Amino acid sequence: MPDFNLLDYQDFIEYDIPVTIYLSILCIIGIFGNFHVLILYIKRYAGSNHHIFILILAGVDFVACSVCLPYEIADIYKSFSFTNDGLCKFFRFMIHFTSLGSGFMLVLIAFERYRKLCTPFGRQIVGREIGISCSVMLGVSSVIAVPSFVFYGAAEKKIPGYSNVTGNDCKLLSNTFKYAFIYLAVMLLISTIMFVICTVTYSVVGKVLFSHYSKRTKGTSVPMNDQRIPSHDTNESSVALNNNTPGPSRGTSLESLRHQGTLDSKKSILSRLKSVTSKNGSLKRSQSAVDKNAERARSKLDRTMHITLMLLVATAISYLGYIPAIISGILTAIGSDNTDKSKTEVEKLMAILTRGFYLNHVVNPIVFFFMDKKLRKDARKMYRNFWKRITCNACNSK
Repeated sequence: MPDFNLLDYQDFIEYDIPVTIYLSILCIIGIFGNFHVLILYIKRYAGSNHHIFILILAGVDFVACSVCLPYEIADIYKSFSFTNDGLCKFFRFMIHFTSLGSGFMLVLIAFERYRKLCTPFGRQIVGREIGISCSVMLGVSSVIAVPSFVFYGAAEKKIPGYSNVTGNDCKLLSNTFKYAFIYLAVMLLISTIMFVICTVTYSVVGKVLFSHYSKRTKGTSVPMNDQRIPSHDTNESSVALNNNTPGPSRGTSLESLRHQGTLDSKKSILSRLKSVTSKNGSLKRSQSAVDKNAERARSKLDRTMHITLMLLVATAISYLGYIPAIISGILTAIGSDNTDKSKTEVEKLMAILTRGFYLNHVVNPIVFFFMDKKLRKDARKMYRNFWKRITCNACNSK
């Protein structure tokens, strides 16, 4: 009887180090990144639609990185001695649930972006509807993942060099390959449909954003020349002043009357000039308000474009990692004997591609931090405050 623990170790050293390093890196980055997204979005950001969606997406990804990825690493190591059937079924369910849940959340985010930008005056997903839509999508994900309890289990596995001895591994059960093939094909179809929906949606959104951006850059605003109005009124006032200039003196009383008329005329002109100046100030304030509103609108459009591009990149990378994993699973279901053959360099690569869907849970926070300056700024601020708190506590303790 062979020592299964020794066989696990030897197989791990010889074949599974590359995929273990890959998954370990994803696990560390995923836990660290999604944790920071959760903390920053909970504490610092207002509850706008896309913030809530990203928060729920980060929650699903955090569960996948902190629960499913460590299990996957342990499963790789226990390649001949995994005997816990219930644990195998549960974690396979969790893996499919989190993968589908993350994908459906990306679809919801794409749909929200479309409604917000392409039909801004139409009905939007707001308030309670956001929670309901997310709950429905996560519920659908759990229903689709339920067959994992049937198709996976602690199945027998041949040990190279031992003809009459078999080990146990968490994998597709041999008596379910036919139905597992159909199930995985359906999963591939669902992931493809989600990818197509996101691609088409973001294409339409991108076209609208490009149109807005082109109009904004090509459009010209008519400047308000503040000197035209007062110069016109000043000329008119000058004419009035010249017309009221007193002529030759014709007597004291007449001179007094004329002098009084001139004073009244000058007062009237000064009053009109003050009125014009007041109007000019109002026009300047109005122009300033218009400029501020225009700048605010431009800033909001830029922010919307940036967020949409950020989510588009995250969606594309996520699905590019998910589809090879499903295809690899289908190939495994078709050629069931491949799991019992000696591993080659190609199979080492396949071991990584089979778990490519984990990239879906890790890439989102990476994209958010690289493309969102505000998120990076808030993260730095959080750590500065944390460091100040530590140093202050250290000083107080001394």
